Amino acid sequence: MTAAALVVTGHPRADSLTAGLARHARDRLTAGGHTVDLLDLEAEGFDPRMTPEDEPGWGDPRQTYSPDSRS
Repeated sequence: MTAAALVVTGHPRADSLTAGLARHARDRLTAGGHTVDLLDLEAEGFDPRMTPEDEPGWGDPRQTYSPDSRS
């Protein structure tokens, strides 16, 4: 039985143990016939911080959020 897998990493160094383990997991899963998507949050410029623009507007149904939050 094969499956689809998502491997996510976010370490800033491509030569880190974390990045190496993510690649190893991807390679082993692929070798096992699974479909794998490796998502590198650092390479995509993902910023995990919540800014004031992204605070929920619980009382305002017209609240707009930053472009990063909307995508």
